[in-house]
Amino acid sequence: MAIEIHHGISNLDIGKISNLYGIIFPESYINFLSNYNGLFIGSNSYCTIPCLKVDNGEIEFQELYGIDTSSPLFDLTKVNNFRDEIVAFENPFIIGADPGGNFFLFSGNKNDSAIYYWDRTHIHFGDGFDYHEVNEEGNSYMTFENFSDFYDAIMSNVGGDNNIIKVAF
Repeated sequence: MAIEIHHGISNLDIGKISNLYGIIFPESYINFLSNYNGLFIGSNSYCTIPCLKVDNGEIEFQELYGIDTSSPLFDLTKVNNFRDEIVAFENPFIIGADPGGNFFLFSGNKNDSAIYYWDRTHIHFGDGFDYHEVNEEGNSYMTFENFSDFYDAIMSNVGGDNNIIKVAF
């Protein structure tokens, strides 16, 4: 497999999710959902993105979720059932994950468009975190200043088969 993307979704559907969760999405994330509505690094491909804040200097990446996907495994509303476990932010919004079940998210603060990595399975050690765990829920790291930089890092760090194919998630 290659880099799998979904078919885009309407701004109306994006607006419904934004209103449901009380999140103001950055324009670059809206454009991503409008054009692709999800991304998955398939077999024969891998993605390791740099993150100097974690112990080994890199984080694995696997997927960005979409809206109203046919598989609940890729659906933003389903995966955001975990958001209550993130105590570092008032209104976090999960947008993606690594292969081990750790999530990438927005803080939910309208003045903060950064992408955070929530290490809920404790695979990284050290004190480079931005938000220390409170109840053993895992540390959070600010990984990218905005979604555009995050997406660019994903696409430029895919190894193996890096062909892009459209599929239905």
